[in-house]
Amino acid sequence: MGTEEKAPGKADRRSGAVDNGGTGMKIQEFSTLYGLSVRTVRYYVQLGLLRPGKREGQLFFDQDCKRELETILGLREDGFLLKEIGDWFSWERGEKPEGEIWGLKKELLRQVHRRVCEQEQKLDTACRELRQQIKELNRTPQHRRAGIYLNILPILCCPRCGGSLVYEDTRIEDLEIVKGKASCVCGYEAEIRDGIYIGGDMEVEAEGKAGKDTEVETGKGTEEKTGKGTEEKTGKSTEKDTGKDEGRGMEKGPRIVPIDRNRETYGRLKPDGVSRLQKNFYWILKEIQSQPLKGKVILENFVNTICFLSTGILYLDPEAIYIIADSDLSVIRDIKARIETLDRRYQILYLVTDTLAYPLKGGSVDIVLDYFHTEIIQGFNISSLERAMAPYVHKGSRAVGIFTYIKKGSRTLANNRRKFPDSYRDRFILRALKEDLKSCGLVTLKEQDENTLTFSVIESYEEGDLLGEYCFLAEYR
Repeated sequence: MGTEEKAPGKADRRSGAVDNGGTGMKIQEFSTLYGLSVRTVRYYVQLGLLRPGKREGQLFFDQDCKRELETILGLREDGFLLKEIGDWFSWERGEKPEGEIWGLKKELLRQVHRRVCEQEQKLDTACRELRQQIKELNRTPQHRRAGIYLNILPILCCPRCGGSLVYEDTRIEDLEIVKGKASCVCGYEAEIRDGIYIGGDMEVEAEGKAGKDTEVETGKGTEEKTGKGTEEKTGKSTEKDTGKDEGRGMEKGPRIVPIDRNRETYGRLKPDGVSRLQKNFYWILKEIQSQPLKGKVILENFVNTICFLSTGILYLDPEAIYIIADSDLSVIRDIKARIETLDRRYQILYLVTDTLAYPLKGGSVDIVLDYFHTEIIQGFNISSLERAMAPYVHKGSRAVGIFTYIKKGSRTLANNRRKFPDSYRDRFILRALKEDLKSCGLVTLKEQDENTLTFSVIESYEEGDLLGEYCFLAEYR
């Protein structure tokens, strides 16, 4: 406390206002000298803290007023309340014995000291919290690496035998597994790297084939993407590989290779195509938002061409569990980094596998998100995404999606069969899709079919054909 050296004890003990004979400063000059407003100085006068002289109705502030105001400012800086400063001055100006004044001052100083210390503790706590918040805000997406939430583990199992997985060599941060290994007694092994679940041989597939082999799968010629070479990877059987009865045998089914590893499809859209895409996006978003999502499991896969959740998740419940799957590790990394830039934390299982055998327990998925993904999976001789995901849904699960189909014309279908002979025989045919959904036990709850397209980024599209976009919400029964 440096206040006693400034003014207390030195102030003039006058009992009231005095006439300074016209000397001193007027209130405007006096307040400006100390950087105060005239209103503040008047308030101090009203409280009796300042006792200026008065002449012809005007206040005049002399050297004693200067000392008093400096004392007020010093005590305020030390944490005194105005009432306490008033008590201090009353002791200074009164007729009490010095010993009694000393005792009163000492007790008041202790009282102020306790209050200031409490305030200091609160400020120190607030300072630490603000520092931590600033630190969090300064983090780049690379600093915040989301992992697999521990509460997601109960829905995982071995994709080969359905047995329990054992996790070893794990690194857990904030109740999330960011690194580790998963294995089953049947011999199945997987890796968790940077919070991404990489199944089977995907380490070799995603990392080792990023060079020349990728040219064959995703080069400039679309024929090379899913053309004749697809036969080796997909085979010719569809329902047998992906039906409900096959269950875990699906791991031996078709190999799924990325068809748009460089994410070029969206960039080929014309402006009106982008507008329609946004319209369909919001239709699907509305239908998903209408569902109770808390604690539900939402699955989207085949996202290397386009991914709904990469932006749509911002508008969805963070208390749901999301699964984003693809056969391309680089694509999943890109989507993961993008979502990590958002200001909310989501429970997401990022899954990389090149088969349709997912490490998920049967009946664990509540919503299948089919955002143009059926037309992609049909290129691998699979009738629909909904059929492929049948082993993982339950009665009451829902599928929401959009499907591009041939509305008028036959050249696109003929071109597709010529370029991709091993693709699904009824690819891009709406009637076949509806029949397939029905055979999977799906009942359509809502549908929309409004757009007519004269251009498409479908690799086998032939100019002159008219295409439609079918939006649907269906339920597994």
